Amino acid sequence: MPSLKAVHEAYGDKGLAVLLVIQNKSPRDTIAPFIKDFSIPFPVVHDGTGEVSKRYKIRAHPTTYLIGRDGREIALALGKRDWDSEAGRRVIDLLLGSPHPAENP
Repeated sequence: MPSLKAVHEAYGDKGLAVLLVIQNKSPRDTIAPFIKDFSIPFPVVHDGTGEVSKRYKIRAHPTTYLIGRDGREIALALGKRDWDSEAGRRVIDLLLGSPHPAENP
């Protein structure tokens, strides 16, 4: 989660949108403590029915979809990734069309 928070803070004003989808059959109010404990600063969707996971054919957790400004899927990453790493930021910069990588605090 720290990696996503860092890139959200570094790229949010440059056009990057981070959205967390939590697949959990528990009631929606059970995820509120998770959001609070991790101080998640971006939108969180509760997929209590599994419909979002079915629609996007989620095969692993976590799954990351990179979606272009036109709404089409650009890339898919299965498993944990450090988006705040130098390589992760290069990918984000490339996708956002940034001429220079965002500074890594």
